[in-house]
Amino acid sequence: MDQAPGRRKDTFYIIPHTHWEGALFKTREAYLATGLPTILRALRLLRAHPGYRFVLDQVCYVKPFLERYPEEEATFRALVAEGRLAIVGGTHVMPDVN
Repeated sequence: MDQAPGRRKDTFYIIPHTHWEGALFKTREAYLATGLPTILRALRLLRAHPGYRFVLDQVCYVKPFLERYPEEEATFRALVAEGRLAIVGGTHVMPDVN
């Protein structure tokens, strides 16, 4: 379908990411129990689909993930270095206050 003259084509971005409240509604351990497997699934998707990218918006979950899944550390680091796994935002030295 052709666009009318003078109309721009909008771009819609879908950004796969995850966000947890830390300990706002559940305990931190409860968030880790449900959230860390999400990171593991993201790594599996990244390995299976070379064009896929994923965003972690809270750095405070990186250490617990690597402690519980040490076998994933090399993959995790490689994906970060490739720019396919992005870690943005704070909550390591900046509290997540909503």
